[in-house]
Amino acid sequence: MTSPMQVAILGIQAIADASKDNPEAGINALQALLEQEQSVPLRTVIHFALKDLYAKAGQQDAALQQLQAIVRENGRLISEAEEQEPRPGPPRRPGRPLPPSPAKPGER
Repeated sequence: MTSPMQVAILGIQAIADASKDNPEAGINALQALLEQEQSVPLRTVIHFALKDLYAKAGQQDAALQQLQAIVRENGRLISEAEEQEPRPGPPRRPGRPLPPSPAKPGER
């Protein structure tokens, strides 16, 4: 079964593939998707596709900007995840030791 994420990625790749002869059309289509998309993983896929189309169009600075956006957006996610992780603290003091188990019948 194909997940919605996989289908979206295939759609992004199809837009990029269909635009190989006209990178500007693909750039416009993907930029419109990027403006609406909130999922960082999908935004990352769109940025990579845009990077390739900008490179084909001879716009190296714009291609580099896409890579920078990937690093920024994913870096922000990493920072947010790290903030949610529990901070290491002093070791916990062990509780009182458990009393010995009662002897089973026939044992001493």
